[in-house]
Amino acid sequence: MASLAGEDLTDLRAAHVHARQLAAITDPTLVITGDRDELADLEQAARLYHAIPTAELAIVPGASHGAADRDIYWDLVLDFLDRRD
Repeated sequence: MASLAGEDLTDLRAAHVHARQLAAITDPTLVITGDRDELADLEQAARLYHAIPTAELAIVPGASHGAADRDIYWDLVLDFLDRRD
């Protein structure tokens, strides 16, 4: 496998394609994460937010992956959708 300074070039190419695909998203997108999410951490959420031109980022305090208070989650989603009308 080819490498550059210890980096796997296959992964770098995949990341580049992935970034191009994310940049092509034109629909409004809501990225939601919890500040205690270990599966999709804040860094990953921030990368999505910055890569998608139409993205908004919502960080739920105290929430882990899928463990956000349902009322908070739905408030975020419904507010996001309401602003699309």
